[in-house]
Amino acid sequence: MPNRRAPVGAGAEAARLQALFELARRFGEERLLPGATFRGAEDVFRHFRMRLRDAKQEHFFLLLLDSRKRFLAEVAISQGTMERALVHPRDVFGAAVRERAGAVVIVHNHPSGDPTPSPEDINVTKRLLEAGTLIGIPLLDHVVLGEGRYTSLAEKGMLKEL
Repeated sequence: MPNRRAPVGAGAEAARLQALFELARRFGEERLLPGATFRGAEDVFRHFRMRLRDAKQEHFFLLLLDSRKRFLAEVAISQGTMERALVHPRDVFGAAVRERAGAVVIVHNHPSGDPTPSPEDINVTKRLLEAGTLIGIPLLDHVVLGEGRYTSLAEKGMLKEL
């Protein structure tokens, strides 16, 4: 005898699909866990790619690392508009000092899908490099996420040029 289900209402079907999409999103995440050694921008990309994939606004995050480059925590710094997220060194390094971080990595997304750093991204990175140097918490990288790809300012040698 065939197993037949009772018809499902549109609301229940939509809820089921939403749950399925959430499971797929979580399955695709590769989050950094506390104590995991930070190896580079690819780690950042895998940590955020599913979460920021469909974001319509810029989101700016800080990854806190200990002195041995082990992941401590992630801190949301700001959520901006479609084209910018306001970032100030006191917000970034305030969190780093409070949590006693030994180094930091900054990351944000470009809703346009193009991870090419903007002139404003370069200026923010320069200010954060200077602030980090002054207080003794180095900025190891600024990773810009786009649609399925990323740009690492450290990998491009841009942190040394600033």
